[in-house]
Amino acid sequence: IETKKKELLKELNENKLSKKDYGYALRSLNNQSKKISESLSIIKKQAQDASVDRSIKFAEQEAEKIGKKVRVVRDTERDEDGNATSKEMQEIVDEYNKANPDGKPLTIEEAMESDGFFLPDGTLIINEDVAKQTGQVNIGAHELLHGIIQNQVKALTDSGKMPDFIKSFRNALTK
Repeated sequence: IETKKKELLKELNENKLSKKDYGYALRSLNNQSKKISESLSIIKKQAQDASVDRSIKFAEQEAEKIGKKVRVVRDTERDEDGNATSKEMQEIVDEYNKANPDGKPLTIEEAMESDGFFLPDGTLIINEDVAKQTGQVNIGAHELLHGIIQNQVKALTDSGKMPDFIKSFRNALTK
């Protein structure tokens, strides 16, 4: 389209095309460009959403293998002020705060803005709506990795091997 625009401008400058015809042709090319851009945006969004869906499915399938659960929040709605809200996420926030009365409280606003997080009990939470909006196509594997790391840290701590791991890790970083 850009090449065609340049060709039209050249024809206009060489008086092979009237200003009126140039204007019509330019408008037509701009409309075509806009339609193509809109179509590409739709295709990109669909591909991105499909990737998020595959990533979530992966997390759901693999979480049990590492002793974790996955909860996917899919009931996001907008209130009258346009704020994201979810009954399921509110339940998660309430459960978290009840189980952790001495910790920093989790707010519904924080939870609704996050594409994913994990709870102290190891449950992986994925906010499907935010993950799709922000293009987090690897959200499932990312949250699953948190669970794997949590398991490894617990195993190292329980076995008393954490100091050795930290020393080894520091040595690897300084090489």
